Amino acid sequence: MTKLLIIISFLLFVGSPFVNAEQVYYCAEKITNGIKKNKKTGEWKRTAFMPERHTIKFNGDYTKLDGLLQSEYNCLKPYRGYKDTLIVCYENDNTGGFFSFDKEKLRFLLLRGSLFGYVSNEGDDNWITAGTCKKF
Repeated sequence: MTKLLIIISFLLFVGSPFVNAEQVYYCAEKITNGIKKNKKTGEWKRTAFMPERHTIKFNGDYTKLDGLLQSEYNCLKPYRGYKDTLIVCYENDNTGGFFSFDKEKLRFLLLRGSLFGYVSNEGDDNWITAGTCKKF
């Protein structure tokens, strides 16, 4: 009986990290657009941005996201009643980053509404991009 208890305890201890393992996705932007400040004239103009690729990583319960804009994001499920596959994430430092993701369809939307861009008339670009992901 003691051996059985030890074996069960060992399996629970060793197996638990796999239950809550990180979720890694390779995401490619398909559509991207935004506004950029002309450094010479100071005018803001609509412009296309080059699509980028991101390797993103959620923790096991999808409450943290890493791999975007060199920032950490806090994530949560949206308002009750929506599908369990939807996740919304907000940049930790609250400077305007927003990421929404569907775990089933593997589609995402990333918004960079930096407070240090158009709102404060500083140099950051503001943009929105959408794309799809593949699970590693």
